[in-house]
Amino acid sequence: MANQPPEQIHRAFTHAFNDHDIDRLMALYEPDCAIVPQPGALATGADQVREVLQGLLSLNGQIELRTTEVITVGDLAFLSCRWVLDAIDADDKPMTIGGTTAEVARRQPDGSWLYVIDHPVFDQSMRPS
Repeated sequence: MANQPPEQIHRAFTHAFNDHDIDRLMALYEPDCAIVPQPGALATGADQVREVLQGLLSLNGQIELRTTEVITVGDLAFLSCRWVLDAIDADDKPMTIGGTTAEVARRQPDGSWLYVIDHPVFDQSMRPS
């Protein structure tokens, strides 16, 4: 696989999520990754990240990611995107959730990028309490 721009991870995430494919989603994360499932919480390692992503997939929705920031330094990249997930809630009513991310990805030997840290609700973490 040739060197790819870091933001390719957003396209790959979108396709895997919208196909409801947890294995393809997990293939986008390093084994020692971390994700912030909600402000103030941290899930670390592939097993915990898989659990968080399974929870999102259980909403049976479709997600859209729009890359807003990419800063690359060597084999590390800081990325941010706006995301919107349209789904159906427990009462069978349409719902829309979304946010702005803060992410760190690392270039792999094959030129692809994998998440090291995924903070999908960064904008919500920054709100005053």
